[in-house]
Amino acid sequence: EDKYGRQTMRAKTFGLTLLVIPLVAGCTSAPRVSGNGSEYFLSRSVTVASGGEVRLGFVTALNPDCSEIPGTSVRLITAPAHGRFRQERSTGFSDFTRNNPRAACNARRTPGLQLRYAADPNYRGSDSFSYDRYTTDGKVIHHTVTVEVR
Repeated sequence: EDKYGRQTMRAKTFGLTLLVIPLVAGCTSAPRVSGNGSEYFLSRSVTVASGGEVRLGFVTALNPDCSEIPGTSVRLITAPAHGRFRQERSTGFSDFTRNNPRAACNARRTPGLQLRYAADPNYRGSDSFSYDRYTTDGKVIHHTVTVEVR
């Protein structure tokens, strides 16, 4: 993870071989998004080592002074068959755009939920699960995650 708690990847070269070393034993792709204003659908793919864990994201709702707005929640809809989806109260770094009045909050840890997937040991293959995120302003974001366990 970088200093803001976001998933990062580093590349190292050895001779002519390029190896990508994912941190936290997994990597994620950019999500595909569709929606209508009050309901959104996101699908994404992640890769994780057998027995490893990947960070899916940090969920929070903040006021411009960086205090938390209570009410954001996440509910597992379809459990993964070959791993565990985990959410825990924690602190992390938000990712507001530069022109958002909350952008200054990105530089410090704030309260929220860390979301993670841990693959079962000795399993290799595909897995998937879905969860819904409920925002403080009444929106629902349906997440579908496809996992490649290597």
